[in-house]
Amino acid sequence: MNSVHNVHEYLRGLQVFVLLEVAMARREPAEMRSLDQRAKELIDEFFGGRGRFAELEKQSGIPLNRWKNFVYGKQRASQEMIDFLCKSYPEESDWLQTGAEHPDQASFPFLAAVPKKWEGQTMGDRLAWVIKEWASPRGAELFQYLENRSRGKVTADEWAQLMLGTRQPTLEMVLLVVQNRPQFLEWVIRGRVSGDYQVDPTDRHSVEEWRHFQIWKEKGKREPLPSPKEETKRAFEAYRQSQAQRSNSGKNDD
Repeated sequence: MNSVHNVHEYLRGLQVFVLLEVAMARREPAEMRSLDQRAKELIDEFFGGRGRFAELEKQSGIPLNRWKNFVYGKQRASQEMIDFLCKSYPEESDWLQTGAEHPDQASFPFLAAVPKKWEGQTMGDRLAWVIKEWASPRGAELFQYLENRSRGKVTADEWAQLMLGTRQPTLEMVLLVVQNRPQFLEWVIRGRVSGDYQVDPTDRHSVEEWRHFQIWKEKGKREPLPSPKEETKRAFEAYRQSQAQRSNSGKNDD
């Protein structure tokens, strides 16, 4: 009887040991789990809504099923996926890879992550950041919200293309956004600022000046921000002309 009892105890202990081994084998390093979670957060933000896996496949060249398996927890993010997200959203690359926020984030006065400059940054990149700072919806809801706010002049698909970096903004897009966030007008169009009412969110000194300006305005020492509509049209047209001249110059060089 004792021998039978001992066998049962042995088998029970063996079963517990095997289960523990399986559980340990399935455990992933904490830093890898957090990397995966951050990658999923980016996907939810930029590819939310129906059809997101097809769009991910289209933009990245990575098969749709691999994106599904990752999002639903059947596999970890591949290096190819991480590289795609970093290349597509360079302003998010440091956070995605390390989880570290910008040192100025805690005191940053705007409703988005501190943006950064990078080589090849476009007006579309800057406008996309301002949209994230201004509008609270995300994914497909954001694109539909922007279509509604533009009264159908710009479709949800066109807004999605802008946010995904596959097209540059139209005048209608810029007007809608800077009318709601006029302080970013110069930065969006030129990538720098010179006016008293303007702020470059990538520049610490410019942000501090803006913060002081807000304090002064609250105390009644400054007039309200001027309407940006006409200034936006002039600045946007100047930008288009400079781009055309640059393009023609390149053709002449050839």
